[in-house]
Formats: sequence, structure tokens, C-alpha cells
Amino acid sequence: MENCQQESHAITTTRKTSNIMENEHRLLEKAVSETEGNQNSDTFSANRGVAAFPCDKKLSYERYEGGRCEGTRRPSGDRSDRSVKFQGVTEVEDSKSPNGTLKSEGEDQQLSDISEKKCVRCGRGFCLTMEGKYATQEKCIHHWGKIENAVAPQLPQPHKVGVVGPVRTIRRYSCCGGKPNSGGCSVGQLHVWNGFGPGVNDSLDGYVQTRVRKTFPPDGNFGIYAVDCEMCYTAHGTEIIRVTVVASDGHLVYDRLVKPESDVIDYNTRFSGITAHDLNENATKSLRDVQNDLMGFINADTILVGHGLENDLRALRIIHGRVVDTSVIFPHSNGLPYRRSLKTLVSEFLQRDIQQDSSGHCSFEDARACMELMLWRIRTDFNCIFQSGVQNFLQLQNKFACICF
Repeated sequence: MENCQQESHAITTTRKTSNIMENEHRLLEKAVSETEGNQNSDTFSANRGVAAFPCDKKLSYERYEGGRCEGTRRPSGDRSDRSVKFQGVTEVEDSKSPNGTLKSEGEDQQLSDISEKKCVRCGRGFCLTMEGKYATQEKCIHHWGKIENAVAPQLPQPHKVGVVGPVRTIRRYSCCGGKPNSGGCSVGQLHVWNGFGPGVNDSLDGYVQTRVRKTFPPDGNFGIYAVDCEMCYTAHGTEIIRVTVVASDGHLVYDRLVKPESDVIDYNTRFSGITAHDLNENATKSLRDVQNDLMGFINADTILVGHGLENDLRALRIIHGRVVDTSVIFPHSNGLPYRRSLKTLVSEFLQRDIQQDSSGHCSFEDARACMELMLWRIRTDFNCIFQSGVQNFLQLQNKFACICF
């Protein structure tokens, strides 16, 4: 009896499997016929369509969505996992395909050499090849300003003459006054990125590390300098085009224009203040030359001051341990990753305005402002410590006098 039931169950399972296989064959044959009928139509494209083709004597089909394709193939063995993702077709017997939807091995290799980046200005994704060529030719429409809180004009109250409503604050872009969800007010020729992403980035090729000075300086001063760099955008990210170093007394120590290693996509003149004419006429040093110059007076014990100093050191490709960052010394009230701008810090603590020139920032002005901020902080903290020490000394003196008398 049990043997009969097992045989009956096996026959039923075989019939169900056979029915499933027949249904799949019908669907695939229908896809083949539809594809052959639509080969010359405009509806069959690389962005959306169905492609069916013989592959190892089995029928396979793929569905393309926005340039990516996901296919389902009938496996010869296990039927539990049938979903297979394709980046390109490499097992097709006939390399010819309608409208180029089926990709050869060479085309698949080209796709693997393309990486997707995120534009730092508009947030849209775009594609670059390994050689730094743009696979996405698209204009970048963006806001160059930041979102800020502003006081909105008071509205008159209805049915109340001469009475206005309460003060309101609105969020808007500092560049054009547009709302946070409004379209961009500036247009760039191409998208740009900063050259690095989350996680592990490129190797440290081209980086130099500051060396320990062999002899101790006579006055014991290894040097304190403020550093500020201006960058442009290339296909490989941001690259340095100007570096400025200022001493602790505010005097200029080093100021050079730097020739970028890659072709410039955007000179970022609104912020860098550097134009193509400036670089073509005055940039004579490469990044390697600048590194050699800086290593002449900056050693491992030198203190470097700056605002967002990790960006400057990354652009200079210098590894240094003794740094003082004003964005950390003067933190944002909301904590990291928020940072207060250098312009805001100088206005609040030094009571003056910087970065007012419409032609761009001045790296000498920014570096000097960083040094003055740190000197102000040191004087303020020292005065607080000194006054606290004097008060403690007077209190101890009074207590000692009371005990003696």
C-alpha cells in the first residue's frame, strides 16, 4: 500500500514538473516570436525591451530597464534558484543583435570600466571611465549657495489696519533665495566630484610624509604656519591650483599657483578666484615641486593651522600629524558632521568680514584669518586661566590669613 502511494506521488510530481516546463517553453517561444516581430520597430530599444536568443541550446531572455538588464535562465540542474543577473551577454552564438541590445564581450568589458560617481553640486549620478573620460554628457544644474535660515517679511493681519503678523523664519538658498526644493540657479558644463567616496579610497601613491628635523632649533621653535589651498575640479576629482602659507605673525611665507595634473573641468572661480588665464600665464610649478618646497621648512614637529585642514592636506598629498583645525576648535552647535564656515567665525569672534570679493576667495586672507582666530582663542583661554588662578590664589591667601589670626 505504501509503495503504491509513493509511486502515485512520484507520478503526480512528474506531471506537475512537466506542466511547468511546458508552460515555460510556451512563454519563451512567445517572447522569441514577439522579439523577431519587433526587431525593426522603434519600441524595441536598449532602455526597455525583451531580448530572446539561443544560448547553449537553451532559451534565455532578458528584460532591460534603464540600461541595466535582469534575466532568467532555465538551469540544467537545480530549479530552486532561477534568477540570474547579467551585465552583458557573453554566451551568444550570434553577436549580431537588433538595435545593439545584446552586448558582446568587448562591450561588456567597456561597461565594467565605467564607474558611477555622485555630483557634489547637484547630487545626481554620472558615469566616468577608468581613463577619466565622461560617459555621461549632461549639464549640471545646481545651487552654488547653501540652505540658510532667513527672516521672512511680516505679513499684514486681515481686518487689522497697521497690525502685522509674527516674525517668521524660512529656509532658502543663499545664492538666489530659492526654496530648498527649487531648481538650480547655475549651470555647469559637466558634473563634478571630489575624488573620494565612503570607505577605502585610492592608494597613497604620490603622498609624502613630513620628516623629523635632525637638529633641534636654537630657539626651540619648530614653526607654526597657517595653510590654505584653492582647488579646481577635474575628471579625477579636486586638484590643487593654489597654496598659501602664512606665519604666526601674519606675514606671507609661501604662495604659488600649481599646474593641475589632469584636464580641468571647472576652475571653480566663484570660490577659488583662479581663472584659466591665471593658470596658463603664472602656474609654473607642479604638485611635486610644491611638495619639495614645503618640505624645506615644514617638519614633523611643525604645527599647521587651517580650516577643514584635511581637505588641504589631501590636495597637497601630505601626511602630517601636528594640526590645529579651526572647524574643530570652534564646533557647530549641532555637532558633526556640521561645521561653521570660516566667514561666520571671523565675523563673530574677530568682528570683521572676509570673502566679500565677488571674484572669489583669497587664500592669503583665509589662512591669515585662521591664524588670527587661533591667537584670539589662546589669549581668551589664557586670560580665563590666569584670572581663575588669581582668584584661587586670593582665596587661599584669605584662608591662610584667617587661620593665622
